[in-house]
Amino acid sequence: MKKLIFIFLVFLNSCSLFQSDIESVTDFLPRDTDLPGWMRTSFPEEFSASAISKYKQEYRYIGARRVSICYYNSLHNQEDKVLVEVIKFDSILKSYGFFSKLASAFYFKPSTRVELYEKDFAIALRGDIVIFAQPLSNSGNFAEILKKLVDVSLSYIGEFYNQESLPGSISILDNEYKSSLIYTDGQNPAIQLDRVFMKTWKHKDITIDVFFSERQSNDEVMLIFNKLLQNGYTLAETQNPKVAFVKPKQRGYNFIAVRDKWIYGCIDAPSISYANEILEILKSRISLYERPR
Repeated sequence: MKKLIFIFLVFLNSCSLFQSDIESVTDFLPRDTDLPGWMRTSFPEEFSASAISKYKQEYRYIGARRVSICYYNSLHNQEDKVLVEVIKFDSILKSYGFFSKLASAFYFKPSTRVELYEKDFAIALRGDIVIFAQPLSNSGNFAEILKKLVDVSLSYIGEFYNQESLPGSISILDNEYKSSLIYTDGQNPAIQLDRVFMKTWKHKDITIDVFFSERQSNDEVMLIFNKLLQNGYTLAETQNPKVAFVKPKQRGYNFIAVRDKWIYGCIDAPSISYANEILEILKSRISLYERPR
């Protein structure tokens, strides 16, 4: 009997180790053999749970579950240094939100499988995993090595990532104007709202940021809406949907509308009438999305 218990405990321990190996993202970091002319200058470090705060506190609060990092140096110029981070998130929305924030100044298609290569950083998204490479000095042109580092990590990741897609509701923000879809999991200070998708539209030759957030229930929506009214928003006269607005100094109008489980609106509208046009478009888009298919 004791022998059976011992075997069972060994089995459980093996399962635990196997699970830990799956969760680790350190193996996705490039090796020395992957990078002619470059080498690791340190052993990879991996952080999880509360230990993430010891590396970068902000990562702990954006849904990062594990962070693995490694530093690389050029063999030809010791001043050329690069940092690579591989970050595994709680969900694809949080990983997409992190990617979209870092890449917000550039255009990219809304997807959970996307990469962006620039001269001063390279970043790739694969489901719930983000690879981020950045130079730590201004001594040269890093574009080629940054792309190489990220591509190597992508080859190690392969298909080992969460392959869920972004929610179909993002089609609500489709527009001919070429701009990227941004997701903010934490609170967006401009509109005092979290878990929000945002995109820049062009309407009547004016560019404007539009957004929506789908919540669990109308009760949740109304709690948020009433809190906005307490924090400086003015209630408009409309009833369906309910609408509130605020006008920051030296800026246009920020409008928020609520209907059923949806919160939507626009930022920095040049006039109330213009904002109402945007709200009507968003309302019709949401209604169209909700129709049975």
